[in-house]
Amino acid sequence: MRAALCEAGHRVTLASPDARGIDVTDADRPDAAPARITPFAPDHLVGAPAERAAYLTYLWLSEQAFDGVYAPAREAPVFYALLARAQGLDLQGTTAVILADGLTLLDRARAQEMPRGVDDLARDEMERQSLALADHLVFLDETVAAWVGDRGWRLGAPARGLPGSMGEWQALLRDTACRRPSPAAPRTSDLPLVSVCIPHFNRAGLLRLAIESVRRQDYPRIELVVVDDSSDEPETVRALDAIAEDLARDGGRLLRHPANRYLGAARNTAAAAARGDYVLFLDDDDYAKPDQVSTLVRAALHTGADIVTSLFDRLPSDGPPAADQAMTGRWLAVGDAPSVGLFTNLFGPATALFRKTSFQALGGFTTMRGVGSEDWELFARACFAGMNLQLVPRALFWYRVTPHSMVQTASSHAGNMRGLAPYLERVPAAVRPGLCFAQDAGQRVATAVTRATEMERLLASCFEQITGLQAHITRQDQALAASQSHAQALHAALEEAHAHLRARQAALDEAHAHLRARQEALDDAHAQLHARQEALDLARVELEAARERNQHLCEDVAALRAEESRRSAALAPEARGLGRLLRPRGEPKR
Repeated sequence: MRAALCEAGHRVTLASPDARGIDVTDADRPDAAPARITPFAPDHLVGAPAERAAYLTYLWLSEQAFDGVYAPAREAPVFYALLARAQGLDLQGTTAVILADGLTLLDRARAQEMPRGVDDLARDEMERQSLALADHLVFLDETVAAWVGDRGWRLGAPARGLPGSMGEWQALLRDTACRRPSPAAPRTSDLPLVSVCIPHFNRAGLLRLAIESVRRQDYPRIELVVVDDSSDEPETVRALDAIAEDLARDGGRLLRHPANRYLGAARNTAAAAARGDYVLFLDDDDYAKPDQVSTLVRAALHTGADIVTSLFDRLPSDGPPAADQAMTGRWLAVGDAPSVGLFTNLFGPATALFRKTSFQALGGFTTMRGVGSEDWELFARACFAGMNLQLVPRALFWYRVTPHSMVQTASSHAGNMRGLAPYLERVPAAVRPGLCFAQDAGQRVATAVTRATEMERLLASCFEQITGLQAHITRQDQALAASQSHAQALHAALEEAHAHLRARQAALDEAHAHLRARQEALDDAHAQLHARQEALDLARVELEAARERNQHLCEDVAALRAEESRRSAALAPEARGLGRLLRPRGEPKR
């Protein structure tokens, strides 16, 4: 089939969902590793693995724009997507082709086994509804077609056999690959009036929040009907007077029971007083999301449903949900599933939209004080009456879970018996104990399977953590080995640098010794210079003294010469006279 699609020029995407995500591969790149898509936190989905896988598939498909979706019938991976498409919510232009080569209970029968638990029954119901909602059905095995026929399942399209050649596959694709026309949205003037019915008892603060959530709806035609089931707290009674005035300003009403008659009776009173074509039950501790009414009405108009219910998100607080409210759980139901209803309520929550005439035909809720599961009972009766019950695969309101909620305090046994009542009515009295036993055994099996699934999930989580730790340890070992190698290289470099430093230190020591010797020589030279300087200074002093003495001598010599000259001058006449006396006679004069 993939080859035929590719040969016909289609771009093909392969998706393999499981309870924790979707592996997506482009068929044009078969060697590429699949991308892991997780459109919703899987741990926050409350349901069996097949339900979680189908829901994750729906969330992913709702964000795509595929011309066609080809999916197996086994485990119904496109169940929620087909519901949303039939209700005019998503995948409006997408053609759905179901390829049936096996089914859950048929596989059990082939293995000569009975259904193993409620999860098998839920998958069976999902497969049945998927075949009823498909545009095209291809039975790849004739025994599958025969088995479906024997069970009287309604098919959404004529069944085809397995194509025997590429040409037959291409012919099949020509018939199935065209886009499905999108239905037109109803005009605002044609939208029905919806009466939102809120039962209440001693919770005025939460009631105000529920009313606030209804007033924030994006649907234009809403009537509010509140029934107080004889609240007895004085503070609540005073608050209800103000709430009644507030409702009256918007055309709403507050009705009061003179005595407490419990939840089913309060809902019935509200529905009887409702003027709308549809009634929507909203508990006083629930909080509607802004598109709740419009989405439920759209699904009802597209499918002609008598009852439309939805998924919900859990709200673990007494206040209004924050804009970024953390969600702690989304419960996955399967809608029209009477075989599952024998054991548990997977039809949907009591916060549901009813066509008023259908609700009246069912006789409303039964009234039992102190017992829950009235929605489970009513939904089962609706299925047995052949009514169209739709499940919107969107979480349209916040379901408040607190320690004092009725679901936490009511008797589970009484609730189970109330849900079982429509089944007991349809069998002889002698068989009824067997049904009671079957329900109890089925619930025990379901509990065991749930615990085993939780353990499997925990083990898988532990395995993932161990695998992650092993990968982390491997990376750490690799990093440690790299660090050790780097450290060794650094150590060798440090050793080399240390040797170089030692050589440098030796050279420095030698230079230092040389410098010391030079310094000592300089010191000696300096001492010698100093001594010579002192000798020079002494010689200079002595020279100066000698100069002074010489000066004195010169002065004395000059004085002597002057004296001598003076004396000579004084003795000259005497000398001349003496010379004449001493010169011999006759000697000439000189």
